[in-house]
Amino acid sequence: MEGLQKILSLKTSLNLGLSDTLKTAFSIIVPINRSLIQDQKILDPYWLAGFTSGEGCFRISIFKSATKLGEAVSLIFKISQHTRDEQLIKSFVEYFGCDINEKIIPF
Repeated sequence: MEGLQKILSLKTSLNLGLSDTLKTAFSIIVPINRSLIQDQKILDPYWLAGFTSGEGCFRISIFKSATKLGEAVSLIFKISQHTRDEQLIKSFVEYFGCDINEKIIPF
């Protein structure tokens, strides 16, 4: 039972938390405090590559359009995080300088 309570404490502190059913069944569970990262700087491109492998993606979409060819292409680099990790996302913007042609594609 102690191990289950530790697992539920971790789950409570994740983005979606516990379901209503689990909250009712385990009302004594206390969330584990997660510290906020304040001054996160991206110093190592290998760290960023690993982070992107787990939390991001490159996406290519081909769709119908009013162009001469009748199709268009959309290229997207996406990393998603919880709002509490706003500083981390800002560090990505700072690292890349938001320039896809000179920074993200070569990366």
